[in-house]
Amino acid sequence: MVHITLSYSYTSFSDAGNKKIKIFSALGKLKVECSIPKNYAYGLVEPSGVAVLDTGEIVTCDRRAGNLKVFTAEGKCLTTLARSLVRPCGLAITSTSALVVSDEGKKDVVIFKSISDRKPVSLQRLNPRQLDLQTPFAVCVTSNDQIVVLDIGLKKFLLFSKEGILCSDNLIPKDVLGHLVKSDLVKPVSLYQGLSMCKGPDGSILIGNCALGSILQFDVTQRKLCRQVFANSIVSAKPCAVATDDDGFLGVIEEDRQTLKIFRYRH
Repeated sequence: MVHITLSYSYTSFSDAGNKKIKIFSALGKLKVECSIPKNYAYGLVEPSGVAVLDTGEIVTCDRRAGNLKVFTAEGKCLTTLARSLVRPCGLAITSTSALVVSDEGKKDVVIFKSISDRKPVSLQRLNPRQLDLQTPFAVCVTSNDQIVVLDIGLKKFLLFSKEGILCSDNLIPKDVLGHLVKSDLVKPVSLYQGLSMCKGPDGSILIGNCALGSILQFDVTQRKLCRQVFANSIVSAKPCAVATDDDGFLGVIEEDRQTLKIFRYRH
């Protein structure tokens, strides 16, 4: 599992297989590589999500260690947070620097208002009657701070308000979802594990499809596919992680070529 984020003229991504966080300059030069040091308590076991705060610090969720870690842009570990997590696998950040974490071990999504927050908000507790998450795998935040969760157990995308209230338990209709995964929705969940998502323009999200080799834009408000951003002739057969920044750039990690590419993304 890999995750990517673009911010502050550099690119950072988590590599769970190599147990590292790598930070590149805008020109693609490797600046910092964070891995497991001798002091294991401050190292990474299985980093599965990464986000950048307004102050420039890098936050990663460690799936196997069950916590969040905060690093400086130079790769120094500042602190370990949220030791109450079980198996966090997705991480996103809002415009107010709140951290949204999907925890497939707890079958929940939690919101930390800041890196010093010790009492995160549970979406499962906020929506006890309407919500029954099974395997919340990925999470992203739209440009207006709505929260989108991909639950590969339910085989659904769910939409929440920025306060964490459930707005839709079936954000993407079945016919559109079937188009995304090219299945009859009873195929193995591995098809859904090949989907990644990130913030798009005007409240939309971008969905990377590793199996189909495409990146699609989905309008969250109108609940319809807008367009295909890139096809496999431009990207690759397997875009496994996607991210955008406020300057209109799109980062794509290609699983088959094991490369990271940065595109100028025009709305």
